Amino acid sequence: MVITKVERQKKHPSRVSIHIDNEFAIGVHKEVLLQSGLRVGDQVTEKTSNDLKKQEEILKAREGAIRVLSHRARSEKELQDRLRKKGFALETVRKVIDSLARTGLIDDLEFARAFAHDKLLRKPMGKSMLKQHLRQKGISKGIIEQVLSEMYEKDSEDEYALKLARHRLDRFRSSFMKLELMKQKKRLADYLARRGFDWETVSKVVERTLGETA
Repeated sequence: MVITKVERQKKHPSRVSIHIDNEFAIGVHKEVLLQSGLRVGDQVTEKTSNDLKKQEEILKAREGAIRVLSHRARSEKELQDRLRKKGFALETVRKVIDSLARTGLIDDLEFARAFAHDKLLRKPMGKSMLKQHLRQKGISKGIIEQVLSEMYEKDSEDEYALKLARHRLDRFRSSFMKLELMKQKKRLADYLARRGFDWETVSKVVERTLGETA
């Protein structure tokens, strides 16, 4: 089999039509053809055609990935799920993600740092809750541990809990003050526990916060 003609497509100028033995065989992006090094007169096999199709799929997947990333940063797992949902083969998706990771367009560590910083800035939470959020994004255990260590190094978990407790108490002060002390403690403790703080932290912060109002 021989490539007998290569012509630019009229409706899609960035794509070309490849004719083999005087018949249309496949349409690909001109970048795919350029990377293949193929030209008119070259001998080709069915494997050559299949390789072109694979490269074409990789290019489409990469373009799709970049469109997704243009809206907001994504973890590798999030991006993989989006591309798989669009119908791309797992092998293709992995190649695209590896390529984007090498060029720095996706970076789970930087993503996790930014994600964690934003979460804590919006509303403080304990390590366990933040860990859960990062797991849901598909972040690896090693990166999660590193990010938790960084996030809670400058401001301790106690300080985050104290900030949250004070804000909660200020917001609902009138209803809190109507409750007896034990109920105040329970309500505030339950709230902090739901935000992912451990019992030791919750206990200390509840006593300190309610002690400030005494």
